[in-house]
Amino acid sequence: MRQFSRTVAATLTVVALSTVPLVLSGASGAASSRPCRPADVTLMATPTRSLYGMGSPVRVVIALHNRSHIACTYVSGTFSPTFSLVNPAGAVVWATCWYNGGPAPCAYVLVRKVLAPGATYVDRLSWDQRSGHPDRTVAAGRYQFTVGFSGLRLTARAVITLSRP
Repeated sequence: MRQFSRTVAATLTVVALSTVPLVLSGASGAASSRPCRPADVTLMATPTRSLYGMGSPVRVVIALHNRSHIACTYVSGTFSPTFSLVNPAGAVVWATCWYNGGPAPCAYVLVRKVLAPGATYVDRLSWDQRSGHPDRTVAAGRYQFTVGFSGLRLTARAVITLSRP
């Protein structure tokens, strides 16, 4: 009996970590809406401050706004929106599906959502200025934050500056 349980758990893990996204219709009206296009929406990434001191959580607000007069659909889930934060040397120090200081497997589940005309999807991210194995505070400097949505050829960027005393 125990061997069967282990086999089932291993099978579930393989399915959860597969590279094929599972897209679920999550909102009524999704069938009557078209996918959002870059001409329909505005994507913004806005840090809550221009300068972050040592130990202050870095907070970024992501906003996807439908500026068209037609409802459109986008996908959201464990890896949409996708984001990354790159240090001055060009190395990724924080990103989507990040765990314990580094990249981690991510369940590929997406939900199709409807963005009504004039509506805005908002997501808030928080980073503790730590990265790596072992997890350590990153160096001061200018960091580049980039965000995008799965299936939408549109990205937004923001500069985040970290200072040390």
